Amino acid sequence: MVLYYGLPEILKHSSNAFVPVYKYLVEAGFDGTEDGAPDDLHARVKSLLSRDPQPPEYTRMRFEREVDGRYRTPSEVMESDLPRYFKFDCLLLLDPAGYPIEDLKATLVREFGRIDAIPENEKTPLFKVMSHYDRLKYRSVENSSGKTPGATEEECAAG
Repeated sequence: MVLYYGLPEILKHSSNAFVPVYKYLVEAGFDGTEDGAPDDLHARVKSLLSRDPQPPEYTRMRFEREVDGRYRTPSEVMESDLPRYFKFDCLLLLDPAGYPIEDLKATLVREFGRIDAIPENEKTPLFKVMSHYDRLKYRSVENSSGKTPGATEEECAAG
């Protein structure tokens, strides 16, 4: 099982890795929350549950100046002329209620399809985006609407 064998092995070699974990919790029949994780789950894997892949404050400030309100979707960000490393950080900062989660997935699929062309120093931001997608798609978040984060296609079309 990925939760018990795959992820701990990956984290043994790279303890600061960003990897999806909520997907595997849900697929193993646990709820997608930190409290719902099994007690016997390796400590390295449990630490991923609370590890937030958000970029540093200076990146957030740049995002607010150059991107916020100008680009709404992951596709729009990736089609911009911003530096690639910054684009990846922007994907972490976009409001997920403003775009369909499928757009982020499609963006990840495109970027991983050309991962060999991405310089090593820009791969970690891409892995952070993958972890962010995992959280948006599979992490159980209690909210008043009962919806998971990320907008549906219909919600985005409605405005």
